[in-house]
Amino acid sequence: MNGVDNHTVIAPVREVVARKLDGHFVLVDTAADEGGAYDDLFELNDTGSAIWECIDGVASIAAIAELLEAQSNGTGDELQSDVRQFIGELLETGWVEVVDR
Repeated sequence: MNGVDNHTVIAPVREVVARKLDGHFVLVDTAADEGGAYDDLFELNDTGSAIWECIDGVASIAAIAELLEAQSNGTGDELQSDVRQFIGELLETGWVEVVDR
């Protein structure tokens, strides 16, 4: 993740709507593609859902990992890695963006 470190703050993009169904988040991209379709849908697993709940445009990657560490049995280094990897995937797909500070 170029330019993204543990102090980086991430926010969902405006075009993404998240709904929690049966304990998991489902993300829907409401921006139409070139053909006018709205077909981007992404279902998050338990870990992804826990991370998504923390992405608020205020908390840094490190703060998200610390919060999840307090809620689980994971270690700080393990969670930092998981959070950074997942956020990297979200950034690549355009579901989130870096908040300028």
